[in-house]
Amino acid sequence: KIFADVWDADAPEIKSRGARVQRAKKERINMAEKVIMPKQGLQMTEGTILSWIVKEGEKCEEGKPLFEMETDKLTITMDAPATGTLLKIVHGEGDEVPITHIIAVIGEPGEDISAILAEAAA
Repeated sequence: KIFADVWDADAPEIKSRGARVQRAKKERINMAEKVIMPKQGLQMTEGTILSWIVKEGEKCEEGKPLFEMETDKLTITMDAPATGTLLKIVHGEGDEVPITHIIAVIGEPGEDISAILAEAAA
C-alpha cells in the first residue's frame, strides 16, 4: 500500500487500481502485491494453508479464489487481493503461518520481488 500513497502524492487524479496498473505498465513501475495470512477472528494468531487453488506461475484475478486456509474454528477459501501472476508461493500447503505474514507474491512475470522475499524471510 506504500505504492498507492506515493502515487496519490504524484498523481492524485489516478484513484482506481486499474488506472494505476495501466500507468505502471506504461512507466514500468514495480506493482508486486504481497499476499498475507489474513486474520479471520479476534483470537486468531495463525492459520494453516490447506491448498493453493492457483499454482505458482498461473494467473489469478482479484476477488477470485486463491487458496484455502484453516483456523482453529473454520475452513475458508480466500480470494486474491490483486490481478496478475502468482509469482511466488512463500508458504506451501500444510504450513502454519502467523497472521499478517507474507505467504505469496502476485505481480507481473519478470518483476523484481527480491525485496518482498527478503521481508518475508525476516
